[in-house]
Amino acid sequence: VKSNLEKGGTVTLSDDVEFTETITIPEDVATVLDLNGFDVTFTNIAVLGDLTIQGKGTMTTQTTSNAIQVGTYLSNGMSSGSSLTFSDATLDAGWYAISVFGENTKVTVDSGSISADYYVISGNGMATRTSGSVITINGGTLTSHKDVAIYHPQRSGSKLVITGGTIEGVWAGIQMCSGSLTV
Repeated sequence: VKSNLEKGGTVTLSDDVEFTETITIPEDVATVLDLNGFDVTFTNIAVLGDLTIQGKGTMTTQTTSNAIQVGTYLSNGMSSGSSLTFSDATLDAGWYAISVFGENTKVTVDSGSISADYYVISGNGMATRTSGSVITINGGTLTSHKDVAIYHPQRSGSKLVITGGTIEGVWAGIQMCSGSLTV
């Protein structure tokens, strides 16, 4: 399953699965993970290309780092154009669920449930590390058990767009430090 995810295309689960190593979706690779009602236990996922997670089922990690990192640092700068789309599934993360790095990175939550101890979705405040990022929440539930659900320090034309859903945190749902917010 890991090798198929990293090659791209659609991977539909037919049983529960456990990953003990990082899953990396390479640049220029588009992958759809259809949970198909099954559960995934994993360490973390690095998205340099495009990843869609869909279908009923639960993804669980207890990492003390980012469960899913969209975009990253490269030897020649930042990645560009990485994306994550999340629909219908449940993500129960450890400390941080989804982190946003890179130029023109996109994260879209259409439905489902994502929870973490600290940030559910967070970015990096350095303009050179998150320029042009777009986070769109169309639906679903984002819950932080100990902090804010969305921490948004991104600059350089970065946007947070919320058209629906429920966003819950202990002391705030959203901490908007920079960029633009449309609700």
